[in-house]
Amino acid sequence: MIVAYSDHVVMESTLDAALTKIFGGTVNTTPAQASVPGQPAPAAGAPGAKPAAAEPDTQALIHEANQHYERRATTRAPGDWAGYGDEIKQLGVALNKLAAKQK
Repeated sequence: MIVAYSDHVVMESTLDAALTKIFGGTVNTTPAQASVPGQPAPAAGAPGAKPAAAEPDTQALIHEANQHYERRATTRAPGDWAGYGDEIKQLGVALNKLAAKQK
């Protein structure tokens, strides 16, 4: 996976690793599990637990960017180029919001 931000370009084996290298901290693009009333939240480091290093807004933006990245692949396969373009545009919006938080 290649990720570029400003004048930094990194190549890592996963999107999480590339975003971590660009933005620092711990990054996890998998969706967080919803908590069930009456049950404790997942412990730090447990599957579904949010990393302590990332702010909730940052984590949500990373997740949103990952969703658009994944959806662009499903629109490309059947030849839905308009859908592909829309997902790429939305990915750019999410990444720009994430970049603005880093300033």
